[in-house]
Amino acid sequence: MDIQNYKVLLALLVISCGKTTKTLDKSTSSEAKVIESRAADAAVAPVQADLQGELECLRENHIWKDNKCSRPTKPKVEQPATEQKQEQPPVVPTPTASKDPEPVKTTQQTDPKPKQPISTPKTKAEIVNLCESFPEKILSMSKMLHYADTEGCQFGQNGNATPKNLHHTARKEQSQILSLPQNATLCDLSIVSLTDKVRYDDFFLLLLDDYVLVTSDDSLKYKDASGLMLWDFDRVKGNPFGAGEVECLIHHTKCEFPEHDEEGKVNLEFPFGALSNITEKISDVENIRIRLITTGDNNDKDCKHSGMDLQITGSYVPHQP
Repeated sequence: MDIQNYKVLLALLVISCGKTTKTLDKSTSSEAKVIESRAADAAVAPVQADLQGELECLRENHIWKDNKCSRPTKPKVEQPATEQKQEQPPVVPTPTASKDPEPVKTTQQTDPKPKQPISTPKTKAEIVNLCESFPEKILSMSKMLHYADTEGCQFGQNGNATPKNLHHTARKEQSQILSLPQNATLCDLSIVSLTDKVRYDDFFLLLLDDYVLVTSDDSLKYKDASGLMLWDFDRVKGNPFGAGEVECLIHHTKCEFPEHDEEGKVNLEFPFGALSNITEKISDVENIRIRLITTGDNNDKDCKHSGMDLQITGSYVPHQP
């Protein structure tokens, strides 16, 4: 309701109240007029109070209803439909390590083969087993052996025969010692010359004690019951030359050796599988002989070889006596 309408309503109420007071008996006493005046004021007062309240309500831009003033409620504004959010893949929680992780269980493997004591091997199988089964016990050895050049046979002396063409009549020998600790078993061996100009005439043998590691003529050796090649000059003396072919100990892994009257390199390797047949027969490991032998038939330039240095390397296993 605006101010203008409010004034009109107020005037009508005042006129209505005035008409009521005129109908009273004029003969009424002055006290009655006072009461009448008070009654009129009392009738108008509530209306004026209501109008005053409504006026104050409208001034505050509020709503007047049922003689009560209330704040207007804001109309609900419909929110525009929002786009549907794309579904996000579920977040996989990152596993966290526990404070006390369970220790990894390990199974300790025990070596079924006893390491102590290592007794002296007596057979080829025992030697192979010793060199294969105790790698932590294997020790290395290395030694340089020098053999001076030599020329000429002593025919008719020191067990040599008189000259005879194309027959083994004389020999000359040089020997060096390869020493291992007492109560040790030789597992493998390699022999390499420092030069590739090794030369000899007529023939050549390299021995480990009495056992042939390499020969340049197969007629210079013989074999024992186990098939090992041995050297014994008395058994070959006077025999005719053979085919002149190089032959190494069986089961070798390298057999490089110059042929008769040719220059070349010595490069020999014998694993324990090959050497075990000989090792079991060596009684004095502290004095193993590496023997170099040349032979001749009938002239002064036979029993000859060039000077050479041989690098000896190998491994062995010490054991209990």
